[in-house]
Amino acid sequence: PQQRVRMGRLKRLTGVPPLSWLLRDSVARASFLLVVAYMARDRDVKLRLYPGIAPAMAMPVVMFVTNQGVGKASDGFGGFMVALAASYLCVVPLSALNLLRFSQQWRAAEVFLAAPIAGPGPLLQGARIAVLLLLSLPMVILLFVFAAIFLGPATLWLLLPGVLALPVYSMIPAVFENAVPLSNPQEEAKSMNSFPILMLSMLGSFGIAAAAMALSAIGLLPYFLIAELAAVVGICLLFRAKIAKSRFRVYD
Repeated sequence: PQQRVRMGRLKRLTGVPPLSWLLRDSVARASFLLVVAYMARDRDVKLRLYPGIAPAMAMPVVMFVTNQGVGKASDGFGGFMVALAASYLCVVPLSALNLLRFSQQWRAAEVFLAAPIAGPGPLLQGARIAVLLLLSLPMVILLFVFAAIFLGPATLWLLLPGVLALPVYSMIPAVFENAVPLSNPQEEAKSMNSFPILMLSMLGSFGIAAAAMALSAIGLLPYFLIAELAAVVGICLLFRAKIAKSRFRVYD
């Protein structure tokens, strides 16, 4: 009964801005609620999802707590670790969406084919919003709170490059893996090879952090943020067009 009450509140929340703006499509809204329900209730999904993303979620916090140089705002390596903590957080939605592809009830995903959509785009949108809202947003808030308390407000700027990259990273599984939520047999999870994409994503996180720290040292970080924002908007539009053209992968 408590779960039904919580889901009822969440369903009402989808009708309130800003969620209502992000989930204007009814199929995307239904996908959001479905993915949230599986993340909260389904034992198989929880045992695969949360242990799989735990290292990526813990690493930014570890960078804050254990690194001695982070406490010095003027320390170059410490500043790099601050920027890297936020950039590394981009791996969370990427890994989570890849893991959410698999389910014991994957055959029930044939209901997606009955939806009034040409492809899986709205389903992928709902899953992305669920992961960003429930997994990424709390970690972003936590990092900003830690940085403000222990490092000072001046270091908050170093977190922004990683946060801005989150939308792009959350689209990678949809673009390159066609990661329709809960639609793949769990047996495929054993043979899933997302290592190349994950490694490239991690290298991208290091690159963002290094660029942010280097440009911050010479006073060009605001210009970097503007350029990154423009690049993120462009890439997201490109990925969105590609997702709109994608079609369902049907199993026999």
